[in-house]
Amino acid sequence: MEINNSIKHFFKVATVEYKLSLASEFVYRWQVLMWVVSDAIQPVIFGTLWVSVSKSGFSEVPTNYIISYYFLVVIVSRLTQDWSIQFVSNSIIDGDFAKYLVRPFNYLAEMFGISLAIRTLRIILMIPLILVAFIYLGNRISYDLNTLNVCLFIGSAILGFVINFFLGNIFALVAFFIKQVVGLRALYVNLVSILSGEYIPLKFLSHGMLFIFQLLPFRYVLSFPIEILSGDLNLSSIRDGYLIGALWLAVLFFVYKAMFRYSIKKYESEGI
Repeated sequence: MEINNSIKHFFKVATVEYKLSLASEFVYRWQVLMWVVSDAIQPVIFGTLWVSVSKSGFSEVPTNYIISYYFLVVIVSRLTQDWSIQFVSNSIIDGDFAKYLVRPFNYLAEMFGISLAIRTLRIILMIPLILVAFIYLGNRISYDLNTLNVCLFIGSAILGFVINFFLGNIFALVAFFIKQVVGLRALYVNLVSILSGEYIPLKFLSHGMLFIFQLLPFRYVLSFPIEILSGDLNLSSIRDGYLIGALWLAVLFFVYKAMFRYSIKKYESEGI
């Protein structure tokens, strides 16, 4: 009963913060639109690079597969992206994090609501760009679309977001010990981009490297949902992917709890 009440309270706080943050985001919608465009440029660049590799004969991966893959990268990366890493680490460094220690709710609820609000507006602003790209590339984009695959895709995207949420919040706690985290944060973002399949589609990896990537949590942040909708996985592989993703989610949850308890003892509330 107590757990149910905690969950209800978490989502109640997250809903309130979601509404407040969404209203705030709409005030700066044109600035956000520029961010959306810039976010889409990177996948386009890497997609063009891998298309060139495919056409040169250095890879057996079809060109149309790469185009379809990076079309989904633009969409899935927005669905699973987490912004709390920036908010939490900055809050710790500025000393503003102290306010969460006296509030009657977990700060993760607020971060969850903020991330959802930012995601909502970016997806809304991204829809026209997606439609234009689809019209232009429609005959070169192909997916295994059926009811089951779409449902599994949606579930995997939700799983990917929650995994990314805990990964980001675990890394943000590093700010309790290292104050100059901007460079480390950029390194972390690029590392996730490599291991998640954004920079290098997993189809280009050797069997040994692919096995390692499949065991890491980062694949489930981006590549796994795309693989489902692209028809790369059979039901057995999808089941295994969900199982590994769920296990990582449990591990990350307990790692976060342990690291937060340890970190909070070191907090000096600097800046107050």
